[in-house]
Amino acid sequence: MLVVALSFVLAAKSMRDFEEIPEEIEKYNSYLVRLPQQVNKKLLDSIYEDSLSSGLAFSFERLIKGEKGALVFYAPAILAPKYQEVLGLVEIEEYTNCDMNLVSSWEALGKGKNYFKKFPKLDELEQFWWQLILLGRKENMFQVQIRAVLISQDPLRRRKLTEVLEERDQLNKLPKASNTQTVGAYQKRSFTKDTSSLLASKDILHLLTI
Repeated sequence: MLVVALSFVLAAKSMRDFEEIPEEIEKYNSYLVRLPQQVNKKLLDSIYEDSLSSGLAFSFERLIKGEKGALVFYAPAILAPKYQEVLGLVEIEEYTNCDMNLVSSWEALGKGKNYFKKFPKLDELEQFWWQLILLGRKENMFQVQIRAVLISQDPLRRRKLTEVLEERDQLNKLPKASNTQTVGAYQKRSFTKDTSSLLASKDILHLLTI
């Protein structure tokens, strides 16, 4: 089970210039998942049906700080109560405000692999955010947008971690967006052209390593 990392609960700022922002974004909320072991194929299939019928996106976001971690569920407020008990949801404030001078960020290609196998150890104050935005499409497939953000105050350490993370075949900075643009898209949970993938529930479970 992922450990609750309270230091992730921070205030957020909105940003602009990205496409396909979820409808009525002001009616979306972020929730801490206290029962991450309940994220399974059955639950994802239910999210798929809700997303397909409503046209609304959901997001799972894995957060790591040092040796601690948490899982966040970003969902339409009108649909989130359906999952409150099974996931142990607790509404939290946004956590995505950060100093852009301390950031490396990526658009990631979804290949349905376990990204966190042999993941590099982070120092106590370093953070890694891993976001999977899910939108139901036909034939039991999700359109999935994946983004990753690394935060480290030490520029040499950040450069080294960036090199290690980019050696993994799922992290690609496509298109050549700035950190401000990529983090802005992360905050808005938006899809961008030509960087999303079509994945089944089983692939999403591998990407979350739940």
